[in-house]
Amino acid sequence: MSRVDGAGQGIEVRVSSKVELGESPAKVLEAIGNIFPEFPQSEKLFEPNFPLSNNPRSFSAVGVSISNLLELAASQRILDTALDSMSASLNGEHTRFRLSRQAALAGKLSFTVIGERPLGGTILIDLEGEDLDIWLEEATWHPGREEIPRNIGDDLQMFSDGEPRGWVN
Repeated sequence: MSRVDGAGQGIEVRVSSKVELGESPAKVLEAIGNIFPEFPQSEKLFEPNFPLSNNPRSFSAVGVSISNLLELAASQRILDTALDSMSASLNGEHTRFRLSRQAALAGKLSFTVIGERPLGGTILIDLEGEDLDIWLEEATWHPGREEIPRNIGDDLQMFSDGEPRGWVN
């Protein structure tokens, strides 16, 4: 099954990440690009030099395809985790979730728990659109849900600290 990418389904995707003091802008862009290959790359990147100035920088883009993220979630067999993480902050037509940049550098997905600040920073993703809950369920669908159905906010959703609720036998 090919994944939906949000484009054409009325889902707006915004991706951003803040470069903290002492971080490499090139590495931040590399991490983002591993998950979102269409993310615009900056032509001139200035690496931090000593003495460091307190001049944080951010990278952001709107209209980025989320299809590679969904393909990675499918290949890493974490579509249920993706559904839970992507919908944890769902509020009507908007949701927000974060990915670990350190994992993204290795081409892996690691959804961060709300309030967690992992080493290496995060990539912030905002999704907005009508019927976002339905879109999230469809975008993260996999054949295992024929046997064990999943929905946003169901009894199988992971706890807010990221721990699984339990295994189904």
